[in-house]
Amino acid sequence: MTLGMKSWSTRVSLLGRFTVMGLLVVAALGFAIGFVIKHQIEQRALEHAVQNARVIAEVGVQPQLVPGDLRYPISLERLEQIDREIGTRFFDDNGILTLKLFNRDGRLVYSNDRTMVGGWAFKGGNVYTALSGQVVRNLEHGTDDDGTGERVLEVYAPIRLAPGGKPAGVLELYMSYDAAAREIREDVLLLALLLGGGLVLLFATLYRIVARASRALRHQAVHDALTGLPNRTLLGRRAERVLRGDDLAAMLLIDLDRFKEVNDTLGHDYGDALLVEVAERLQAVLRRGDTLARMGGDEFAILLDGLPDRAAVGELAGRLQDALRRPFALRGVAVELEASIGAALYPEHGTTIGELLQRADVAMYDAKRGRRGIAAYSAERDPYSADRLGLLAELRQAIERDRAQRHEDDALAEIQASFESLSRREREVMALVVAGRLNKQIAGELGISEKTVKVHRARVMQKLGIVSVAELVRLVHKADLTDSAISKTKVL
Repeated sequence: MTLGMKSWSTRVSLLGRFTVMGLLVVAALGFAIGFVIKHQIEQRALEHAVQNARVIAEVGVQPQLVPGDLRYPISLERLEQIDREIGTRFFDDNGILTLKLFNRDGRLVYSNDRTMVGGWAFKGGNVYTALSGQVVRNLEHGTDDDGTGERVLEVYAPIRLAPGGKPAGVLELYMSYDAAAREIREDVLLLALLLGGGLVLLFATLYRIVARASRALRHQAVHDALTGLPNRTLLGRRAERVLRGDDLAAMLLIDLDRFKEVNDTLGHDYGDALLVEVAERLQAVLRRGDTLARMGGDEFAILLDGLPDRAAVGELAGRLQDALRRPFALRGVAVELEASIGAALYPEHGTTIGELLQRADVAMYDAKRGRRGIAAYSAERDPYSADRLGLLAELRQAIERDRAQRHEDDALAEIQASFESLSRREREVMALVVAGRLNKQIAGELGISEKTVKVHRARVMQKLGIVSVAELVRLVHKADLTDSAISKTKVL
């Protein structure tokens, strides 16, 4: 995969990752908000149904009841009368499916379903909670407490026969959930449309902002901030495409002479303005398809593609130099510049962007030194060629070897000179050390203590400037002092 393809896939993946992450975040946010608001809508619809049930209990049922109605059993005639006064009045208008009336003992004394009358409420159940004065509501399936059937709203409301008195009974209502469900569906649908549209609009706005920022960042990453020209990175990408074929191509490196004088004399603002105008003049000379890049400071690079012959490089370089020779007008100040241009050809002088830039740089400094203005790369004038580097490495190694040898010779001469200054006992110790004796053996042969052996050995090494016994042995053998040391030692 080429650098350009990698860059393209990277850009797509970055925007793609934002798209995926953004959609996930927006979807999660929408789900969370929708869930909370849907729950609130459901609670509101249920509370509305509870209020209806409470109104029915307080306004429609309580005024029609007398204390005897809560005693079991109620006469059939009274049941039918209650049906007329309570039951059918509220069923159709309020979606009531079943109505039950319990007394304080938990006995079911009235229901529009006669088969239920006489039953008992569950001990500790919702009826007894309502008898304490609370309104209880539940969503159930069916009206038979068996968990089957359509969804219904079950409400237990306390009944007070006397204002402010204790609940004398409980009214249980099973109300159709259809109206509440319809209200919830309508509100949730409206919520989904508004929330979904708002989130889509939010995501689209964020996407446009991020896409615009991403394009700006990508442009900044491969372009010079001052001149707007491609930078070294973009030059490398385009060079990879150009340097794959067999067509003649060239790399020009341009360095502005006396640019530092402009910066130092007029200030960096004038220098920046001059660089912008230089870029415009160079761009005006180039052909369509050529790449002009700013490398940094006052240095520019030009990648020429599809050249007919070598002469075209020199001709174009001459026109570039002519364009820069014309005076520049900077805020009323006339400035004259010259440029040094180095050229390296593909594939003659290099096959990679790195090689071409390095050799164009060598040619540019060659042109600057010779004051020729334009120069092509020549290996003979390249002080940084691989052969030169190899020769320099060999020369350094030879110098290091010579320095090491001279150091060794000096050390041997010093050993030989210092040997004559040793005392008889010190020579004896040294001879035995060189012969491979240990401290204890040396002490036994010389009739002295181990401590004295160590003292004499330390003095010898100090006089000879040696820090280890192994080094002492090596240098004595190398200086050919062994025989001399042994001959002067009576012990041996």
